[in-house]
Amino acid sequence: MRHIFPILLSLLLISPALAQQNWPPNPIATFADGVWSVPDEKDPGLITRFSQGPTRDLCSDAEAANWVDAEGNPNPEWKIQNGEIVRLGGGKDLFLKGEYKDFILEFEFKVEFAGNSGVYFHAWGEDGKAMGYEYQIIDDMNRPIHETYQRYFTASLYQMFHRYDAAGPINYGGFNTGKILVAGNHIEFWLNGKLALNVQAGTKLWNCFVSNARTNDGKRFGKMIGGQIAFQNHQHEIIFRNVKLTELKPAQ
Repeated sequence: MRHIFPILLSLLLISPALAQQNWPPNPIATFADGVWSVPDEKDPGLITRFSQGPTRDLCSDAEAANWVDAEGNPNPEWKIQNGEIVRLGGGKDLFLKGEYKDFILEFEFKVEFAGNSGVYFHAWGEDGKAMGYEYQIIDDMNRPIHETYQRYFTASLYQMFHRYDAAGPINYGGFNTGKILVAGNHIEFWLNGKLALNVQAGTKLWNCFVSNARTNDGKRFGKMIGGQIAFQNHQHEIIFRNVKLTELKPAQ
């Protein structure tokens, strides 16, 4: 018995960030006959359906002019060539023209030793930087983070939800694959083919994290109203390739 009490005490002292929704995952979106079926977190029997449009190759020469800075001007701190999007220096984030609400964004990324970056969505520009939701990218193995900050690991929803343990860490020194699916209030992150996170906006847990997020602007953050897609310039080397965007629309 004397060994049980310390164990129970340690469980009681576990940080809420560590205990937060790490398993089992919520239902995921499924694809069949050209339609995505998205279950409700609280009632998986409630299904919302989305049809998908054509897929854009955002690393192609035809798309190069659609990558800009926060003001919509050419961004000399990044280059797009040979099928790759590469950070050159500075601190300006790279924005994709247009606003996107429901979509699938697939990409490969490679970050430098101990590097940090991210992919923003439902975002907006502020002082040259992207603000909004962020698919975190970080060198988990070589950039030590205190264990209570798991929400900062790669494929976490930065500041809010940490990735499922089984999805990480990243493959250091090579390219990793990422995917973001947003359909209504349903959000999924994937890392190297594994489900990393799936949450539903608007739940009590979601609203709690929104209210405590330091980037909460009180207007857009926390609401799934669409916005821009952007790559973070965290002053570390980062390369993206095979960036594909497929927009989704509510099915008739």
